Formats: sequence, C-alpha cells, structure tokens
Amino acid sequence: MTGAKQLPIAAAIAGLLAAIGITVKLAGTSTNPLEARVDELLSQERELEASDPFENLTSRIKEFYSVRYDADFAKLRPSKKEMVGVRFAELLDLARYQAFEKQLNEMSDPKTARSRTQLSGIEYRLREVEVPERIPDVVKHGTAIQRREEWLEDIVALQTAFQQLEEDYSQLIHKANTVLSNKNEPQLPDRIQNVMTLAKNLKTPENKDLLVPGSKRVRYSMVFQLAEIEKLDREWNKLKVTLEPALKAKTP
Repeated sequence: MTGAKQLPIAAAIAGLLAAIGITVKLAGTSTNPLEARVDELLSQERELEASDPFENLTSRIKEFYSVRYDADFAKLRPSKKEMVGVRFAELLDLARYQAFEKQLNEMSDPKTARSRTQLSGIEYRLREVEVPERIPDVVKHGTAIQRREEWLEDIVALQTAFQQLEEDYSQLIHKANTVLSNKNEPQLPDRIQNVMTLAKNLKTPENKDLLVPGSKRVRYSMVFQLAEIEKLDREWNKLKVTLEPALKAKTP
C-alpha cells in the first residue's frame, strides 16, 4: 500500500523539477548522445587494452577522431574530454609503433649479410627507420624496439671483427707475398717460419663457433660468410699451400 502511494509522489516531484528547469537524469544514463558514445568507446578500449590493443586500430582512431572534432565535443564534461584526448593520443602512439614494427619486419637480420655492402645497407635502413618517441605502456618492452637495438649492436660487432680480420689477413698476405717474391734471398726458411708464426694467431673459419669480442650473439662464422673475408681467406690458403712445401724442403 505504501509503495502504491510513492509513485504519484515521485511523478509530482519530477514534474515540479521539470517546471523550474531542472532535468532529472537517471543513474547510468546520459542526455548527451555524444557522451553516451564516448562512454561506449572508452569501455571498449578498456577491454581491448587487456586483450589485443592493436585490433581494428585504424577504425578506432577514426572513431576517436570523429568524437574529438564533433561539434558537441566542447559540451562534454572536462574530465570526459580529457579521457578522450588521452586515449586518442595513445591510439596514435600505437599506430606509430605498429608502422615501425612493420618496417622492421621487412628488414633483414644483420647476421644474414653476405658482404660488407649488404651489412652497411642493413645498418643504414635500421638507423633511418623512424622510432616512435613515445612507446605505449602495453609495448614498452616490445620485441621490435629490443630487436632493433640488438641488430645495431650486432652490426657494430660484425664491423669491428671484419675490420680486424681484414687487417690481419692483409698483413699476413703481404708478408707471404714478400717472402715469395724474394725466395732466392738468404734465410728463406726463417722468413717463411715468421709468416707461419704470424698465421698462428689468425682467426680462421675453424674458429667459427667463437663469439667475436664484445658480443653475446655474433660468432666468427657470421664474419667469414662476408664475401670480402672469404676472399682473403682463400687467398691466404693458396699462399700457404706454396709456402709449406718450401719450408719443409729447406728444413734439415
């Protein structure tokens, strides 16, 4: 009986409020269609943040762009406008990261380089790719960022090892050629032996499983697959085939 009387009273109060210009707003609803749309979008974003932040990213950015530049956007509460602005910026950051990751996926691992020219080309592209200034929280430890850093480190290690091997082989080959050019000069065995002693400290393909200095990923096998080093190694081996018999022939 009491409940039956409450309905007319509630209706009367609502009518009185309406008469003096106060709109009754039911809990959980909005009289602003744009605000209702914003609430729906933000709710959807919370779900996607936990599942797949990249799902339908382009269409979501378009949705937030549409809301952000809607004629009624200024009518939203300041807190709601701020939430839209923050999320819109986060979505743009996600898009930049996604574009960066796509570019990186199209690049070659430095370890696949077969010449110094290829290695330099990979380095150039890695350094030219636009790295996002702001990394979204969901990908702050993303593999694409880490992968680029590791690849650049690998390139430095490969280039350093390349330069050292190039210098060592060139020096050894020069000395060997000098000995052969003067094979009729005295003390030929001693001069050949000096070359062979120098060669003992030379890194060769037999050292393929050794890590190059300063790297946890790059091995000498990756350096010896570079065409320039392969060529120097072949050149030295040909000289060695010529030097060894001469050394044995002159050894008492």
